[in-house]
Amino acid sequence: MQIAGREFSDDIIERIRERVRGDPSVTRTKLSREVCEWMNWRGPDGRLREMSCRVALLKLARCEILELPPARCISFTRQTQVDGLNESWPIVEMTLSELGPVWLVPVDSRQAELSKYWWTMLQTHHPLGAGPLCGAQIRYLVASDLGMLGALSFSAAAWRLAARDKWIGWDDTTRQAELTKVVGNSRFLILPTVKVANLASRVLSLAASRIASDWQKCCGVKPVLLGSVDISHR
Repeated sequence: MQIAGREFSDDIIERIRERVRGDPSVTRTKLSREVCEWMNWRGPDGRLREMSCRVALLKLARCEILELPPARCISFTRQTQVDGLNESWPIVEMTLSELGPVWLVPVDSRQAELSKYWWTMLQTHHPLGAGPLCGAQIRYLVASDLGMLGALSFSAAAWRLAARDKWIGWDDTTRQAELTKVVGNSRFLILPTVKVANLASRVLSLAASRIASDWQKCCGVKPVLLGSVDISHR
């Protein structure tokens, strides 16, 4: 059968099955690299098309044609430098339907590895860096079967914000009483190596559907308004 422009013969599919059965500890990254080598799947620059292969393997798994090794959690026990982490960013260019499921992974200070990944991603690629973030906050990583694709955070609303205050129409007394019910989207990032149309909208929709509940659990207040600021000009 043909997937991602390549023919996956019965022999190749069976070879993949045998490889996974023979070594259940093999990672998806290593498996995709080996499959590329078996099929001589390379780009014009001669490099293995590992990400295209991973997409193809995911499609085969979703069709229940083969079973992939379980996805691994990201570990940074031996990656302590920002430059080293940059090398692990996934390179993804496809449609949203090809990408498949996307979900948010909550990050808190007790999760050292995820916190470091979140911080490094934003510090490297966001115009404002990773922080500091003021007041109460919630952080998320954007996850997929192909790896972490982005990061975002929500923080306590600024005391004064002219455009917001004018839009709401409240006075100082009302603002003081109700400001805790407003949450700001303080950081939002899709990695520059990720080219997936409408992914940002999907991520914002996921965040909007859960932030009220997550914020209430974290801070004891259920927000009723979510705000963001456009920094595209920076």
